[in-house]
Amino acid sequence: ATRPLRFAWSGDLAGQGFGINPDIGGYRLLKTVANAQPDLFINCGDVIYADTPLRESKKVAGGRTWRNLVTDAQREVAQSLDGFRGQYKYNYLDENYRNLNAICPHIFTWDDHETKNNWWPLSRVRDARYREKSLELLSRWSKRAFFEYLPVAQTLQNPSRIYRRLSQGPLLDIFVLDTRSYRGPNSTGRQKRTSAKSALMGNQQLQWLVDELGQSKALWKIIVCPQPIGFSVFHTNGRYDGIANGVSDAPRGRELEFAQLFSAMRARKVSNVVWLTADVHYAAAHHYMPSRARFKDFDPFWEFVAGPINAGNFGPNPLDLTFGPEVVFQSASTTKNKGSSPLDPHQHFGLGEIDPQDGTLTIFLVNQHGDVLWDQKFTVDV
Repeated sequence: ATRPLRFAWSGDLAGQGFGINPDIGGYRLLKTVANAQPDLFINCGDVIYADTPLRESKKVAGGRTWRNLVTDAQREVAQSLDGFRGQYKYNYLDENYRNLNAICPHIFTWDDHETKNNWWPLSRVRDARYREKSLELLSRWSKRAFFEYLPVAQTLQNPSRIYRRLSQGPLLDIFVLDTRSYRGPNSTGRQKRTSAKSALMGNQQLQWLVDELGQSKALWKIIVCPQPIGFSVFHTNGRYDGIANGVSDAPRGRELEFAQLFSAMRARKVSNVVWLTADVHYAAAHHYMPSRARFKDFDPFWEFVAGPINAGNFGPNPLDLTFGPEVVFQSASTTKNKGSSPLDPHQHFGLGEIDPQDGTLTIFLVNQHGDVLWDQKFTVDV
């Protein structure tokens, strides 16, 4: 290679009622991403908001009006195969979305809003807008539309599998996780042993990740996780949709899988690993350190959060010190509780560059106007 390998990432598209706004040129963050000329773009999940209908206009902070391009499929929640297909078709109406698809490959995973907010397998919908109440059926339709409209290769052995490893040559391997299809119910996350009830990745995906990381010869390893590791993502009534359980203590619940993963990575001497995620609708850089953690058997690592692409902006979320995270940087809305709209400068993406000469990785966190909010260079751990 004669130039750096460049990748970009973000997530959360058309959320909170913010769709394609012709007044600002549509999904304008994606235009800024294209201007950065990445070799690939990673969408960390919430590729659509199948559970959030759009209206032609809505009022936002400062007395302003947000306008949406609206199709018939966007006027109600998706609860049929054609309804989910219409959600994916909608994004292709945006010129910036199409242009970015044209200039670089896209890597996709999914989270909750592709089906329904905070869903898990075998759960039921408690929402009067839905005639169909089975999340198992809704997610089946959602996943079929996901594969039909996005460039995700399916395997003959397991055509519904989303998690996969994508090699970018000697500089980079990308490991894409699926944290929806195999999870147990949202709960308080206090289980003391791994089981179907505490699962997030599930045993098969977890073992796959351990093995693939151990076999990787790439200089850098990126793990694309739809949700951040070290802070609380709430559901309702004291239950958590994310990995952390809100208690800075020994690993419990879904944290158990990650403790097992981190210990295995340390035992196998897996180095130069960074985590990329979105989900929480703000940007942040987190450093995880055993000396700050309640669980100690892991090597230090970084997690970078970037989003949303085009949605409401919220945060920041409270930290859980089980794995010792420290907030090194964050950019979140200053509009307390209600969040802000894409008219405000809190839509974010991340950009990474790997130098082929010295192997260094530089991470940039950028807003929709192209302003670099934070950057740092990381050397190779040999």
